[in-house]
Amino acid sequence: MFEKEISRSFLWLVNLCVVLSIGIIGCGGDGDGANEWVGTWALEIIDGETFEETFAEEGVDVSLDPNNWTFNADGTMEMEFGIKIEVKEEGLEISGKGSINITGTYSLSGSNYTLTPIEVEGTGLFEEEIEPVGPTDEDTGTWSRTRDTLTLNSDDGSTIVFKKK
Repeated sequence: MFEKEISRSFLWLVNLCVVLSIGIIGCGGDGDGANEWVGTWALEIIDGETFEETFAEEGVDVSLDPNNWTFNADGTMEMEFGIKIEVKEEGLEISGKGSINITGTYSLSGSNYTLTPIEVEGTGLFEEEIEPVGPTDEDTGTWSRTRDTLTLNSDDGSTIVFKKK
């Protein structure tokens, strides 16, 4: 039973990472506000919780390293984040790490954004779990920035908060 819970938790983790990645990568071009996105950001909060808090509830220790989400002035985007996972329960210990690298483009129009992944690569835990991306993986929503905080409110209902590095 515990193996099924770990497998379910792992698949949920992989799916969350892919959804987050899709929700953050962009569909290119210059637009209003593009300069406010330019630079490297760190993922801080997803739907009101840190990444670590989300998994702590499941009894899983997770950390992001590296955590680099770079938006370039030309409308391209590069994302690299690594995940270290550790489960210790009932005398069972499971650990592993992997990373996801995504390239894409983004466009902004006022307070609206459009993000579409172009290429996704995974290593370690994610090497065989990454599926190809395409036009249906596009994400849209609204955004706001206050000083060093960038907030994306996806049309799918998710809210993601970044801090400027």
